[in-house]
Amino acid sequence: MGSKLWSGGWMILLAAAACTQPVKAPAGEGENPVVEFRGITVPAVLKDSLRGVMDGYKVLSDALAKEDTLLADAAARLMRQRLDSLPLYRSGLDSAHAGALELNAGSISAELTAMVLEDGGLEGRRQSFWMASELLYDLLQQTGPVNGVKYHYWCGEAFGGKGAFWLGDSAALANPYGGKADCAEPRDTIGQWR
Repeated sequence: MGSKLWSGGWMILLAAAACTQPVKAPAGEGENPVVEFRGITVPAVLKDSLRGVMDGYKVLSDALAKEDTLLADAAARLMRQRLDSLPLYRSGLDSAHAGALELNAGSISAELTAMVLEDGGLEGRRQSFWMASELLYDLLQQTGPVNGVKYHYWCGEAFGGKGAFWLGDSAALANPYGGKADCAEPRDTIGQWR
């Protein structure tokens, strides 16, 4: 009886842990270490791989704007696969920079996994997309823009007026949060490739 109680307790603990949403830690805290990237040249092989990630992000953003959950799930899987395949340690970056990018890419990948696994419907997918977008913004602040993605857009109408960010180019007017396209307000730019 004691072993059944013990295993039941572990099951409850695992279920509770699986249901929690990760919260982005403030700069300098949490799992993603702050590593200075100023002056670091991002190798071409890594830039090329990041272009594939951003292609998936664009499809995901457009799918959410069109409220197409099947396409959003497929794009999230593709984007996750490309993130997990980034040649961080084979690219020529030192281990500190490669490790910082690996942690950030892993956090994005985990958010995309949650998007597909959770049964949160369109709203749940948009929540995961928002978290993945914020993490991807951090990654692009380190590496520079890819595929013309250079703006950190804000939509104050998202999530019932709470607002949310996403990434796009100068014509990023398809709102992945379902609001009007004209609510897209660029709040920040992503630095040029180093």
